[in-house]
Amino acid sequence: MKKLFFILLFVPFFLISQKGCEVFGKIEFVESGENYKVKILDKGSDLKIRLVSFEANSKGKWELVNSGANYKLKIVDFGEDFSVEEVDFGEGCGEMELDHQKWDKREEVYTKSNPLLQAIQQKKMIEGRSGIKSIDADFNNPQKENELGRSNENLHNEARRKDGALSMILLIKKIEKVYYTHLKEYEKNPTIKTAFEIEENASEAIDLSKKIFKILKSNFNEGTKIENKWGPINEEHKAVIKKYGKYKKYKRKNKL
Repeated sequence: MKKLFFILLFVPFFLISQKGCEVFGKIEFVESGENYKVKILDKGSDLKIRLVSFEANSKGKWELVNSGANYKLKIVDFGEDFSVEEVDFGEGCGEMELDHQKWDKREEVYTKSNPLLQAIQQKKMIEGRSGIKSIDADFNNPQKENELGRSNENLHNEARRKDGALSMILLIKKIEKVYYTHLKEYEKNPTIKTAFEIEENASEAIDLSKKIFKILKSNFNEGTKIENKWGPINEEHKAVIKKYGKYKKYKRKNKL
């Protein structure tokens, strides 16, 4: 009876820890018609994935495609079927986790014995690791203009810290949410501040798309759907943006 109890106790835990393990191969991100919903994390995920350009034939290896996918995934902030994080090695889950931990331990021991590596590590800790960080804004329902401005600035700072393709894809989607909110505001009330925000959002999303293409070195084109950074911005506002570049500079020069 005790053996049966422990088996029943272990099985749910094992199943939980194996979430998403069967999802590998060619992956396409979609807005609807998905096979699974996924949430992207920095750490503590159900599945560690490594992006590859070919031979995505084992657990944790994803080749991003625009069509012909083995699995279609939708990126969400909540209600996910499983969570993922991007890694350079140690991809997979379950059996791969132990090897990944062993590698981390060996790396830690080697770093402690090397003064130069210790200095580099300390510098990284000061500068902060790259990865998605919490963003204060509620992207689904931003209401106050000053709150939206702060969230937009956070996004721009975050964009400059990205180096993982998966993180960039997630960030693009977040930027686009703010971008489309600004578009609606501009249609109702075309202010110069909103025009600056539209141009900045679009530029960041387009730049990230170019970086993704360079990182993956494939035909995958899961970038922004924003094609023109100017959008509906009128000619008067375009001229101001081209002259000053940033809204803060515009305010400072015009003593606003």
